[in-house]
Amino acid sequence: MLRLAISLGVLFGLALGPAALPAAASSSALDVGSRGAPRDRGSGVWINVTQETGTSHSWPAVTRDGDGWLRLVWTNDIARSLGTLRISPDGVLGSSASLARDCSHINDPAAAYDVPEGRMLVFASLIGGDYLPLADGLYAWAVSGDLNSYPPSQTPVSGSASAASGTAMQAAITPAAVFQSWSAGGGVYVHRGLTPGGDQVVSADGYHGSLALDSRSNRLLVLLARTARGKGGLWWRTIDQTTGAGASAASRLVHSTTRYRGSSRFKMRDMPVPAAGLAGRAAVVVAYPTGYPSTGTVRVWRIAPGGPTTSILADDGQDKTLVAVAADPRGRAWVVWAEPDRRRVFARRSNVGATAWGPVVTVRAPASTGGPWSLVASAQTDRLEVIAHWNIGMSDAFFYTQVFPPR
Repeated sequence: MLRLAISLGVLFGLALGPAALPAAASSSALDVGSRGAPRDRGSGVWINVTQETGTSHSWPAVTRDGDGWLRLVWTNDIARSLGTLRISPDGVLGSSASLARDCSHINDPAAAYDVPEGRMLVFASLIGGDYLPLADGLYAWAVSGDLNSYPPSQTPVSGSASAASGTAMQAAITPAAVFQSWSAGGGVYVHRGLTPGGDQVVSADGYHGSLALDSRSNRLLVLLARTARGKGGLWWRTIDQTTGAGASAASRLVHSTTRYRGSSRFKMRDMPVPAAGLAGRAAVVVAYPTGYPSTGTVRVWRIAPGGPTTSILADDGQDKTLVAVAADPRGRAWVVWAEPDRRRVFARRSNVGATAWGPVVTVRAPASTGGPWSLVASAQTDRLEVIAHWNIGMSDAFFYTQVFPPR
């Protein structure tokens, strides 16, 4: 049986000041009592957590803080802003803030939580505006506390042309450093740390790069999609954690292409390659919609030190447009995917180690919506949190729900 737990709340707080600071203001006490306990429970319930965002192709970022709260970061084209929101493990909405506003342009963000430092690191490439007269480039925000205090200012991470126009921003924290990845001009880049300079080209002809850490083996992987003739499909390579450069040759994931009319074909989806490292296990899980000309299959790969293995999670011919992967604290993984024609989102959870997968659970789309246009997820021990970007008439917004495995 599918159970869902969600709650209502409000968004957007103070905007940041113009001075550049290395970190956020100090934490303040968190009080969510006025929000109340989750009020809506039942199958297929989604809650609009951002109101209008102004674009149907915004890709949000999620990470989890040291207290188990989900942190959501997204762009709003109407306000030309970067917003962030805390959500409790039970689905109660907490404090929110606007990290940047009135930018001429801001690309989709990345977020990673630095547990030892007690802060969330947010990364986004932006072009400054009247309120935010900044040089174009990649910026970082260090967010501590519950966001009720005055939000932090941005610090530059990279001023390169590729970083200024970078899309599909991703981030990962390893014992060595924090890493960012982005795509620009048909290439995938990786940057190490919070000091400007040292951008590394890890693929000269790739798109939609993402990062995932095999924490047991301490291997940082970059995943990417390629469409060049003879090179189509999903690729991966390890990253040198001292420089951010590629540490191994790139390898293509088997069966990421489909044989069609005598040749191998790959249909690239407009999303970062979904991947997550398993907690306490020497493996990274990758999932993607495959098939050609439609993508009627969801395939999953398990990349371990001995090499990748692959299996199919869904293969019913219905077009699957978006996929997300999340790892829980016990070494299991969730894969969630969208089928717009059916107006549903589906999910499966693995066993510990992700060598077998449980039954499918289903969530209906929110009423009177279209899409979704983006899909991200984060896993707790007993549930999956899903955030999707749905159209509402002529507008759009991010919706949040919780999905429980079948009993």
